[in-house]
Amino acid sequence: FFGQTAEYKALESIDEVFHEVEKGRVPYGIVPVENSIEGAVFSTLDSFMKYRVKICGELRLPIRHNLVCQSGDIKDIQTVASHYQPLAQCREWLRKHMADVPTLEVFSTAGAAQMAANNPNIGAIASDLAVKTYNVHVAVSGIEDYQGNTTRFLVIGRQSPTLSGSDKTSLLLGMADRPGALNEALTVLSAKGINLAKIESRPIKGKQWKYLFFMDLVGHIEEPAIKEGCSILQQICAHYEWLGSYPKAESSEAVGEHV
Repeated sequence: FFGQTAEYKALESIDEVFHEVEKGRVPYGIVPVENSIEGAVFSTLDSFMKYRVKICGELRLPIRHNLVCQSGDIKDIQTVASHYQPLAQCREWLRKHMADVPTLEVFSTAGAAQMAANNPNIGAIASDLAVKTYNVHVAVSGIEDYQGNTTRFLVIGRQSPTLSGSDKTSLLLGMADRPGALNEALTVLSAKGINLAKIESRPIKGKQWKYLFFMDLVGHIEEPAIKEGCSILQQICAHYEWLGSYPKAESSEAVGEHV
């Protein structure tokens, strides 16, 4: 996405990525938003409610999970550490092959790999890149439960790109507290011929039983139908935020470096 000359900075959590981008300490961040097996990455959705950033692009990458440790010998592993998503995506393999070994949830796969590099009895579920970065060895490769496991990543920054001709628009909406409010919003999209690619609800922190809705629309905010539809939504919704318009990921992008 950024070419071969980009500098990369590893951070411990998704929240930190959003914070660094919002403060302008880094121009872009890459965060996972959805997995084809386990669904939405809630920490990313919640961060959009907390930080003011824009979506600049998306990537879909195939996921291959490796069990790694210092020695490369599975017999040395007494605890398996990883982010909650890889642990969930490998739960059946772990149950079958390491049923008596406890798991430890940590902020990221990179953090888990670093722990494994520093402790001979900790194993990590991590990527091929983590193996090279943290000087650990693969005990078992490809331990994900399902083939075709793919994660959708978002590129976040301070400004969304202009129209590309094949785009998505992401919104964060809050509905008025009355019957039919969500249906009214969806009817606006239907009336304008706008395809709703995704909708996901998340609770508002500190407000019991109140929710915001994340929506992905097919099209760019600069296109008349999207612009008009969003203008109406802004008027009828209790909360409206445009998260960005950006080029859609192509299926061909699902090849290359495993993450």
